[in-house]
Amino acid sequence: MNEIMGMFCPEGENVITAAYGVGKATEIHLYFSGCVNAGNKLVPADTDNIIKVFKMKVCVCDLYIGYTEKSLIISECDMATTYYYEFDDITDPVFAGAKQYSQV
Repeated sequence: MNEIMGMFCPEGENVITAAYGVGKATEIHLYFSGCVNAGNKLVPADTDNIIKVFKMKVCVCDLYIGYTEKSLIISECDMATTYYYEFDDITDPVFAGAKQYSQV
């Protein structure tokens, strides 16, 4: 558990407490701008398009849940898991402040 929590702990923070849990389903919705979908991979581009990425997993899975000074960490115990991804172009102006994609 300590090794996995350390992988996701933000730089300069420490894991204060961690626990083991069981999850049944996860859904994550992310919004990005300044990029394009190139074969189900986001790449930086000079565009105002907004792309919604939907990540979903439905099954029973073991989780580690930890807290740092400023963050909540939720990580699967088995790091070799696959997810279902869905990419959609968004035209709704309410998402005008979407996170800018930047290559790490």
